[in-house]
Amino acid sequence: MANIETAVNWAVNIAKDSSHGYTQNTNSKVGETRDGGTDYDCSSLVCHALRQGGFSLGAYQSGGSFSTHYMKDALTSANGWTCYDNINTNTMAVKRGDVLWRSEHTAIAISSTELVEARINEKGGILGGAPGDQLQRQGKSLEEIGIRKINASGFKAFTRIWRYTGGGSTVPAPVPTPPPSPGKLTEDGLFGTTTVKRWQQVMGTPADGIISGQFTGNKQYHQASAAIQYGSGGSSLVRAVQQKLGIAADGHLGPNTIKAIQKRLGVTADGYFAAKPSETVKALQRKLNTGTF
Repeated sequence: MANIETAVNWAVNIAKDSSHGYTQNTNSKVGETRDGGTDYDCSSLVCHALRQGGFSLGAYQSGGSFSTHYMKDALTSANGWTCYDNINTNTMAVKRGDVLWRSEHTAIAISSTELVEARINEKGGILGGAPGDQLQRQGKSLEEIGIRKINASGFKAFTRIWRYTGGGSTVPAPVPTPPPSPGKLTEDGLFGTTTVKRWQQVMGTPADGIISGQFTGNKQYHQASAAIQYGSGGSSLVRAVQQKLGIAADGHLGPNTIKAIQKRLGVTADGYFAAKPSETVKALQRKLNTGTF
C-alpha cells in the first residue's frame, strides 16, 4: 500500500547520508549514474522516493527515473495524486509530502517550511563530480542532497504541487494570495527600487526592490542607485535572470551579464547601463510593463 511517510523518510535519510551525492549522469561507463543507487539528480531522488513509498509510477514503476519534463505524466497516472498548477510556494501553504515542481527542478516538502532536494554537485554543476556528497563532507550549509527552507533567499519559487490525497480523500486545494495588480512602470531609464521590484516579481524571486551582494568592481557598469547594494553573495534576481539567459548563474551583475540582458532587450550590447537615463533601463522597463522578461 502506498505510503507518503515512507517516501519522505527515505528521501530525508538519503540527504543525511554523505555517501549519496548529486549527478545527472545516465551513462554507467563514465561513473556513478542518477539511477545507480548511490547518486541522484532532483527528479531521480523524487522518483526513487515515491517508488520506495509504494506508489504506482506508470512506465517508471519497475526502474529508471522520470525527468522534470515527464514527471507530470508519471504522477498523473499514479492513483491518489492531485495536481495544483500555476501556483507560487512563496504565497501559499505547503504540506509534508507535497511534490514541488518548477521548470528544471523538483523536490519533496518535509514540512510546511522545509524541503529535501538533490541540488547540484560540488563543482556547482550537474556532471563530473565525485561520488557521494562532497559538500556535506566539507561541512557546507547547502549540500549536494540536503534540506533547506522552501522560501530560502536566492531560490526561485515552485509553480506546481502534486499532493497525495490518499486515493480519494478530500483535501482542499492550496489557495494563493492574489498579488496586487501592479501599475505601469514609468519608462524613464532610471534604475530605481520600483523597477527592480517589478523585475523581481516577474522573475518570481523575493521582491524587496534591492539587488544585493554585488562586487564593488562592477560598480562602473551600473547606474548609481539605491537599488544596488555592494558586498558579497550575489543576488537571487540576477541568478534567476542568468538562468533564463542560459549563462553562468553567479548572481553578479557584471558586464557579460549586462551584455546578455541588452541582447535580449534588443539594445546596444556594450555591458554598461551607467548613463542617466539609460536606454537599456528604458528597454527593460518597457519589457517589464508587458509582464515578462
